[in-house]
Amino acid sequence: MKKIRFMANNFLESTFTYSSQKTGFPASNATNTSRSKVWRPAGNFEITSSNNSIYINDGSNKTVTLTSGSYTYSSLATHVQTQLNASSSSWTCTYSTTTNKFTIARSSGTRIMRFSQTTSAAWDTLGYTQTADTTGSPSSFIADEARIHTSEWLKCDMGVAQEATFAALIGPIDSVFTLSSAATVKVQASNLDSWTAPPVDVTVPVGSAAMKMLDDDIGTAYRYWRIVIIDRLNPLGPEGLEIGYAYLGDHKTVTLSNIATGFSKSLVDASVPLQSESGALFFESRPRYLSISGAEIQLLNGTEYDELEQLFYDLGISTPFIVSIDPGTEVSRNLTDLTRLVVMSSPPQIQHIIRDYYTIQFEMREAF
Repeated sequence: MKKIRFMANNFLESTFTYSSQKTGFPASNATNTSRSKVWRPAGNFEITSSNNSIYINDGSNKTVTLTSGSYTYSSLATHVQTQLNASSSSWTCTYSTTTNKFTIARSSGTRIMRFSQTTSAAWDTLGYTQTADTTGSPSSFIADEARIHTSEWLKCDMGVAQEATFAALIGPIDSVFTLSSAATVKVQASNLDSWTAPPVDVTVPVGSAAMKMLDDDIGTAYRYWRIVIIDRLNPLGPEGLEIGYAYLGDHKTVTLSNIATGFSKSLVDASVPLQSESGALFFESRPRYLSISGAEIQLLNGTEYDELEQLFYDLGISTPFIVSIDPGTEVSRNLTDLTRLVVMSSPPQIQHIIRDYYTIQFEMREAF
């Protein structure tokens, strides 16, 4: 059974890069432990040699080639329009932030979208799922499905190979996690900054957060690590996703013992009730958070005691970290239930038991 884990070494806190960010909501917010500061992606569309072709007929069959690179939804629409008109004329391409769909149109002349041609086609990237050639009527081709990105990602270069053992994406405190149930989150790793077929490509379950213990799946050190989000149909749109905190790193744990039974978990609502002169109640709403009290790790040997004492000394009561009380989900229903971003409510209490064995008592609360 996996023992309690403490995650306080986030690889992403070193130099990292990102797919996109909305103005005012930078990607750096994802590594800021204040969950009220969020990262909002701006809609990252990646064009490569595998999705760079648009097939049309404007009186003759033509293949329009897009330039490989990263685009926002608006810059991709502009680029598609530019490339269409470089091969033909009278074409437009727009993107609706209401429907999250691309529309390609031609105002005059023959207009046929050759959806039957699929070699390196951009159809799926733009949301077109048809397979038969189609004539525009009256002049527009509206995408069949919404697309808010090809993917969003956070990537770090460790300089030397290191092993990650835990990954997490967490939303703002007291908020619904904005990734949809259809989202795919992956952890990828490689010794080369190349992601066509990385040696590590692990899918992370998505629920009220996206979290996964990685040591059973990877077990090898790599230089480059990244978290990838694929949620192309999310109704919130390209800039609607919110990540309050992202973690990709290692952990500290104990081997001889585990957290003792009997700890308490409670939901704290810090809202302040107020009463008018007529007796009506109204409230100053504040975020709710989880509090854990009565936590205790018993019979720590000297080596593990030294490691945890140093960890708690470094963290103090002001530095947030992730704790997983039940990483093997032996008690809780899922990993996210008892894995939270927390701070110590008070300094841990250390008790000597016998010879080189100790007990540590501590209390924690969710970090905002």
